Amino acid sequence: MNLKTLIGLEIHVELSTKTKMFCGCKNEFGQVPNTNVCPICLGHPGALPHMNKEALRYAIMAGLAFDCDIANEFKMDRKKYFYPDLVKGYQITQEDQPLCKNGYIELKSSTKGKKVRIRRIHIEEDTGKSIHNESGNTLMDYNRAGVPLIEIVSEPDMSTPDEAREFLETLRERIKYLKISDVKMSEGSLRCDVNINVYDEDSDFKTKISEIKNLNSFKSVSKALVYEQERHIQLAKENKIGEKETRRWDEDTQTTIVMRHKEEGNDYRFSVEGDIPKTFVEQSYIEEIKKNLPELPQMRKERFMKEYKIDEYDADILTRNGYLADYYEKVVEISNDPVQSSNWLLGDVLRQVNENEIEVEEMNMSAENLAKL
Repeated sequence: MNLKTLIGLEIHVELSTKTKMFCGCKNEFGQVPNTNVCPICLGHPGALPHMNKEALRYAIMAGLAFDCDIANEFKMDRKKYFYPDLVKGYQITQEDQPLCKNGYIELKSSTKGKKVRIRRIHIEEDTGKSIHNESGNTLMDYNRAGVPLIEIVSEPDMSTPDEAREFLETLRERIKYLKISDVKMSEGSLRCDVNINVYDEDSDFKTKISEIKNLNSFKSVSKALVYEQERHIQLAKENKIGEKETRRWDEDTQTTIVMRHKEEGNDYRFSVEGDIPKTFVEQSYIEEIKKNLPELPQMRKERFMKEYKIDEYDADILTRNGYLADYYEKVVEISNDPVQSSNWLLGDVLRQVNENEIEVEEMNMSAENLAKL
């Protein structure tokens, strides 16, 4: 057998707009439950949604940052299903006419510069949040209902858990560069579902796809994929295709657990969202957004190499995180020593960050103090 793993990601990113996607309610995390709500996001009869132009602009920025084609016209659709967190009985989303499509992310760890294709980036609204208490009751908080989302869907181009993690990390850092989301997995502003199966290149044998939902950290994504990869390989060796199912990662047992078996297709009964007219986006508007995009990692990396005379490897590490790149430039501005500044940051400082398992943004040494040191 010549087994190849196929991994695709579906990533939801909450956009940091001041208001929700289709109403004027505040988009704020951590507020008193059911206070940022109105008849529109609660789905009351007769309440009419209206498009958040800032959310549309943010979504176009994301599409441009991932080299997508941007549609000049699109429609919104209704995705119908019944669940307590979906007050209207449907979600306003996009089915067959996504705002952005045909993008990619290049993986740095691949010697050939492997490109993972992005099938689509579409806009939609978030659902409410289920809260399960110790008494066994489920309570509903609808503050999140209607918060603007982009859903980023990759092609199944990744073949290892490490590639999937790098894709996710690269995507998160690029969105942080754009400042369109805080992409905090701990607060649900970045959520990731993964799809995985294995394929025998000699015989065309495939196991059935498993979807792993509700992964709330990069570690969980990696661990769940490692486990599922081994499980699917074992199925293939036993000549079993398995079942198409949705699973979740269990931290206690370090295994994935079946949530539900899936039919061959989901019957969401998509229909056009009749309350929102077809939207037209002028090419001049897209070009204006493109012109005003912030300096993205690749551009910044090239500038660091040219301006600060540091090597490609160091420039690549320094520019993967926007906060770290800004920090480095502040240190250089004060110390006037780009090479020593890079050596200290990539050596002692980042070692402390990694050993203490914190984000770069959480390190407690100011750029001024490092420059003086």
